[in-house]
Amino acid sequence: MKFLKKLFVFVGASICSVCTCFAFGYKDADGNYKQNVIILGDSQVGKTEVFKRILNEHLPVAEKIHGELEVILPENDHTILTFWDTCGLYSAIGLDDFYSIISPVPANESSIVIVFDAGSKEGFDSVPKWLKWMNKYVFLYHRKKITVIGNKVDLAMKDGGTAENYYRSQLAKLSCQYYGVDLSLFMTDASCGLGIPEATMHIATTAKEEIDNPPIV
Repeated sequence: MKFLKKLFVFVGASICSVCTCFAFGYKDADGNYKQNVIILGDSQVGKTEVFKRILNEHLPVAEKIHGELEVILPENDHTILTFWDTCGLYSAIGLDDFYSIISPVPANESSIVIVFDAGSKEGFDSVPKWLKWMNKYVFLYHRKKITVIGNKVDLAMKDGGTAENYYRSQLAKLSCQYYGVDLSLFMTDASCGLGIPEATMHIATTAKEEIDNPPIV
């Protein structure tokens, strides 16, 4: 177990060392917008499946922890996003060590996506936890937008959409609690790709907006 813990700490530190090479996104010499995107969420919520579906890849779960995607926005702006999958680090090494790994990545370096299990209202309870963590370690008050993905929408829709309405109302309350940050909800099913294109376009648009109008830190 100690070896596994050290391995995950090494992988997490590698993620941070790469992420900290970037500012809060930038425009390269060709006018392309470039940004890192870190995918957060509890275990078994489908983070890696969302990650792979966004990148349109079908790799074994543990084979890749990051990948690059170019998104062409409606104004013909090109946004190149590097997605980072936290790969269950939280559950494998514990909360405190996870904080120590991810906390060196400050608010001015990455866009954030929070994934939760939309199959039950209890699954949503992880979202306030991650926002609380961000408020403590990632300077949440500097952010304008965070993308929230409710995955496993096939289960959530069995109640006729009641769960989605509940999630949206709770996000509105959390937005007020956390400095008015825009918490945009996208309901997805990573197993078939439902909702993934819309979420990806939103992430790319948000990255462009934040590069054009960087947060004051």
